[in-house]
Amino acid sequence: MEKEIKALQAGPAPLIGALCDALNIVEMVNSLVFWDERQWNLNPGLLAKAMIINILSGRTAFYKYETFFEDTDTELIFGKGVHASDFTDDALGNTLDRIHAYGPRKLFSRIAMNGLLLENVDLEILHGDTTSKVLYGEYSDEGSMVPLQGHSKDNRPDLKQIVIGLTTSKDGSVPVNGNVNSGNKDDKTWNNENIDQLVELLTEEDLKKLIYITDSACVNETFLGELTEKELKFISLMPRTFNLQEKLVEMAWANNQWQDIGRLAKSPKSASYKIWETREKVNGREYRFVVVHSDQLDKRKLRGLQTRLKKQKKTLDKICQEAVKREYACEEDAQIALKKFLKKNQNPFYPIESSVKKETVRKKRNKPGRPKAGEKPEYKDIYRLDLKVESLDQEAFQEEKDRQSCFVLISNVKDPKFTTLRLLEEYKSQSQIENKFKFIKDPLMVGPLLLEKNHRIETLGYVILLALFVYSILERRVRKALEDEEEPIVLNGKVKSFRPTGRRIIELFSSIIVVLEYNHAEDGPEKRYIDSRYNRLNRIAKLAGFDMSIYTSPP
Repeated sequence: MEKEIKALQAGPAPLIGALCDALNIVEMVNSLVFWDERQWNLNPGLLAKAMIINILSGRTAFYKYETFFEDTDTELIFGKGVHASDFTDDALGNTLDRIHAYGPRKLFSRIAMNGLLLENVDLEILHGDTTSKVLYGEYSDEGSMVPLQGHSKDNRPDLKQIVIGLTTSKDGSVPVNGNVNSGNKDDKTWNNENIDQLVELLTEEDLKKLIYITDSACVNETFLGELTEKELKFISLMPRTFNLQEKLVEMAWANNQWQDIGRLAKSPKSASYKIWETREKVNGREYRFVVVHSDQLDKRKLRGLQTRLKKQKKTLDKICQEAVKREYACEEDAQIALKKFLKKNQNPFYPIESSVKKETVRKKRNKPGRPKAGEKPEYKDIYRLDLKVESLDQEAFQEEKDRQSCFVLISNVKDPKFTTLRLLEEYKSQSQIENKFKFIKDPLMVGPLLLEKNHRIETLGYVILLALFVYSILERRVRKALEDEEEPIVLNGKVKSFRPTGRRIIELFSSIIVVLEYNHAEDGPEKRYIDSRYNRLNRIAKLAGFDMSIYTSPP
C-alpha cells in the first residue's frame, strides 16, 4: 500500500511543550480552574499550554491561533486528536475567563511554587521590581485591575498601561512571584503588597533565610517598618530623598578610608569601585550603610550635572551684568556692596573676579533747557563693582563628579558572611531582573496587548508570566548543566556560550520540520522523522532534560 508523506512545522514548540509537561502545568490548570469536560472540546490546561508556546514562539492574536498551528504537528505537541481548528479565539477567551474566576495570581503562584520545588531553586536571595506595559485602545475603568495612565517606564505617558511586578530568584533568575496591577500603581505601594504576598507564599524556613533586594523607589519608612515587623532581611539602594544619604557620602569622603575593590565585571570597560561601610540609625533602628564610589559617572547624571552648571554660569553672568550697572557715591559703600554680593553668590564652581573701580562721570544738569554758550559741564567721582565670572573650576567639577558618582546601600543583614563587598555584589545582581523585563517588553516574544475586557488583559498578563517562568526554567536548566561541561554550545551566528539566554536556546530549534509517514490502515501517522542535520541539537535538548525524541514521539 502506498504511504503518504507530510512535512509539518515543529520549531521550538515540542521543547516548550515538554517543559510545560515536566512542570505539570496542564494538570494543575485542569485541577484548579472550574470547567465542564462535556462542554469543552479541548481542556483549559492544553489551551494554556498553547498560549505559552505561542508567546515563546512569537506571540500572535487569539484569532490567529488556528493559522499559527495550521501547519504544526499539533498531535505531537498536544496529544492525539488535537487539531489547529480547536484553538479558536472563543476557546482561548473562555480559558482566560475560567482562570480569572479561580484567581490568576493564585494560579500563577501555585504553578510557580510547584515548579520551583521540582527544580530545587534556591530562594535565599530574591529580587523585586516593576515595569510598565503599554496598551492601545479604550478600556473600562471597572474591575480590580484597570489600564490607566501612570508613571510610564516606556516613555509613553500619553498611553494607558498596566504595571507588572516581578520577584525573581538569584538562582537562575526564575520568577517566584508576579502580579499584574492597574496602570497607576506606584512602586512604594506595590512593594509593600509584594512583601505581604511573599510572606503568604514562602515557608517559615524560607522566610528566615530570605534576603530581599529591591530598588530605591521602594524604600520608605513604611517599607522599613514592615520588614522589621516581619523580621525580613533586605538590601536596597538608599534614595536621595533621605537627608542621611548626602550626609553619609560626605562622611565617606571626610574619612577617606575607602576599600578599593576594582571591577566587578570582566569587561575592561566596566566601572571600578571603592566602598566604605558605617552604621547609622533610622527611626531608632540600626542599619548597615555602604557608600559606593564608581569611577564611571552614569551618563544621565553627568548630563544633568553639566546642564545644571551651564544654567548656573548663565545665571551668574546675568546677575553680574546687572550688578555692575549700579553706582555708589563712595568707595566704602561699594566695598560693602561687593562683600554682600560675593557672600550671596559664592559657589565652588565659578570663581568671580571682583574689585571696586572708580569712574569720573558727567553730572546731570539741574537746570532746564539747553546749556548756555561757554557753560562748562560738571563732573563727579562714582564707584562701581567690577565683576567677571571665570571659567569652570576643574578641581571643584571633579570633586562634584566624584560625589555624584556615589550611591549608598542600606541593609539589615547581620550575617558576617555578607561582607561589605558581598552586599554590593548582591545588589548589583539586581540587574538580572531587567533581563526578564526585556522579555515582557519584547515585541517578538509578547507583542502589543489589545483585549476588550480588563479581566482578560489581567489574566493574559499572568499567562505571560507563566511563559516567562517556563522560559526561565529552560534557561536555568541549560546553564546549570553547562557548568559541568568543558565545551560551550554553539548558537546561531557561530557564537559560543556557556550562559545562553532562553531566547538564543529557543532560536536553535526554530527551523525544525517533522516529516510524518502515514499508513492509511492506521489512525494517524505511523512514524515521525526529523532530518539528520538536527541531530546536533540533541546535546542542547539533553542539557534541558530531554532528547530529540520529543520531536518524534507524541505525549
